[in-house]
Amino acid sequence: MTRNLIVVLPLAGEDPWIWGMVEDGLLLQYAQANTEIEKAALATLNSGKCTAVLPGQDVVMFTHELPQARRSDTLKAAIFSVEDQLAAPANAHHIILGQGADNRVAVTAKDRFSRHLQRLASAGLSPEIAIADFDSFAEQAMAIRAFDRLIVPGRLGMTLDEEWGGELPPDTVIEALDDGAALTHIAAHLATYLPLNFRQGEFAKPGRGWNGLAMFGRAAALLAVLGLGLLLWNVAQSRALIKVAAANRAEMARLYTKAMGEPAPGNIALAVTRQLHSPSGSSAAFLELSQILFDGVALVDGVKVETMYFDSSRTVIQLRLIYPSFASASALEAAIVQVGGYLRSGGVRESNGAFIGDAEILLEPGA
Repeated sequence: MTRNLIVVLPLAGEDPWIWGMVEDGLLLQYAQANTEIEKAALATLNSGKCTAVLPGQDVVMFTHELPQARRSDTLKAAIFSVEDQLAAPANAHHIILGQGADNRVAVTAKDRFSRHLQRLASAGLSPEIAIADFDSFAEQAMAIRAFDRLIVPGRLGMTLDEEWGGELPPDTVIEALDDGAALTHIAAHLATYLPLNFRQGEFAKPGRGWNGLAMFGRAAALLAVLGLGLLLWNVAQSRALIKVAAANRAEMARLYTKAMGEPAPGNIALAVTRQLHSPSGSSAAFLELSQILFDGVALVDGVKVETMYFDSSRTVIQLRLIYPSFASASALEAAIVQVGGYLRSGGVRESNGAFIGDAEILLEPGA
């Protein structure tokens, strides 16, 4: 089995790191790394992966009741649902979602998380996993005093500075654990539990992420047009979101009509499901064109699809694209031909440092 180097990070950057080497849920060894030399020496240990345990004072957890949808759309809605509870603008935070049935939303400040990663990088470490300290312990009734902090363990736990212990309920029982005992608990728990990993999105470990556009299948291409409106309609949970949802319900109907060439039905979700399971006629052409689009985009680094609409009368997908450079527009045209389609470009313009272009995807060059 792969050995896992667990590094427990302090709140203050100059403080010691607590580290442990774990295999098969068992703690093999542990110690403190007090100096920069000792911290850099951790990179020489024979470990297959590295897990950073973040100070829980930097992390807040929420739950959501969002319906299943594309992960990017669910994340957008989750940000809407928690931004009123954040002390700074949402774009100053790294906000992530749990996987599968894990309905949690986790938030940490981007600048603080960046500093943690930079300190690890300066020691030659690039963790695959970065988790909150309270999420690394099994849930229990007692709080834990460990790593010079008070930890309320569990999926929706929290961590306090030791001097803030008075904020806990007066009847809270506190279990004191030394470094070895605390790491033993963490090792055993992580052997069977999947914590929320902050190494995703813009903070994904280089080479470990995935290209969302390249992962789109034919069915997901249809949801790419309709997903945002469907999601916001279903997840509106406050007066502000209800107003947003009302506007997006109308927009969703407009997009459906534009994409499918027919008036939007009363139950758009049902109609989309039927289209996905029985693609024929114009919807089959849409799926074929969108697959060509996503296959082509996957071949050109940095190209993003901002909007896409299907013109069923002409059998083309109309696009608004964001390019990393002028040259990438020509590269995308060649890539689309390579995967079996044609790109008719309407030109590229620069706007606030971004290169934006309108285009159409066709099956035949003269369509």
